[in-house]
Amino acid sequence: AQVLSLTGSVLAANPDVGTCWNLRRRALGELGGDWFVLVYTGLGWVPSELSFVAQCLGVNPKSYGAWHHRAWVLGHAPAPPAGREDLALCERLLAADSRNFHAWEHRRALVAGQDPEAELAFAGALLSRDFSNFSAWHHRLRLLAPARNRGDGEAGALPPEKLKEELELVQNAVFTDPTDQSAWVYLRCILSRAPPPPRVICVHVDREDEMVAVVFSRPVKVSGRPELKATLNGSALAGPWCSGEGRPRPSHTWVSCRQKWAWLGGWAWLRVGVVTVTWHTLTGDISFVPSLPRPATAPPTWRSPGSLTPPTTR
Repeated sequence: AQVLSLTGSVLAANPDVGTCWNLRRRALGELGGDWFVLVYTGLGWVPSELSFVAQCLGVNPKSYGAWHHRAWVLGHAPAPPAGREDLALCERLLAADSRNFHAWEHRRALVAGQDPEAELAFAGALLSRDFSNFSAWHHRLRLLAPARNRGDGEAGALPPEKLKEELELVQNAVFTDPTDQSAWVYLRCILSRAPPPPRVICVHVDREDEMVAVVFSRPVKVSGRPELKATLNGSALAGPWCSGEGRPRPSHTWVSCRQKWAWLGGWAWLRVGVVTVTWHTLTGDISFVPSLPRPATAPPTWRSPGSLTPPTTR
């Protein structure tokens, strides 16, 4: 309680002190069993903590620490009303500053997975008051992204009826102020097509290091889920995968960890093998036929089906 009181005094004056937010979360987490009882009896710290964070956002509506702490508190909220209160909070803050990106991102997290029609109406109401609201145009574009995959025409296009609605909205904005660039930028976005899905363009098999490298046509992010799979002669190669740069960010190249195939006698003894790589719905097969033994300077022999680029080996 003393920690909460001290940190509350500091944060009420300056919400940007990240150390105080960390201490506050640690103190709340140490409530242990009382935490569970208080939260689920409706008498706990969640409502009061949300109210405290709202006060801090009144001091600085763009405080990174306050928004992060609010998201953390909402993770422990037992009932949906907390989400509705946050939507109202976002509306108040966006009314004061329509480009408060913290409020926009928080709102997007709250409505994720829900029917976008209510949010489209919210963005439309903001645009009716100010057609120069770039953030509202962007929010609307983000909400329409899933509909691009359900169009009747070319992949990545909006359905005709939805496209007609958006064109009417843009037309009203252009007639109001033809020189405002926000509506023109939005028009270009809704008429554009989504980029093509990434393709597997190369599979590199390193027999000495017993690794497989997969190269995509554009950067992709491979998470801990089994998105990217590779098999050798039908047997799965276990993960994890790491990017070619060694950092957890989208990359063209993803490399499997070192694999030991003792039951096969090691990769070096494979005379013929087939490596299959699958990522989501993309599949690229590449066969390698090394000649053993061979001189150290002799190039390997490869057989590459389809249009995949033959890899190299050491």
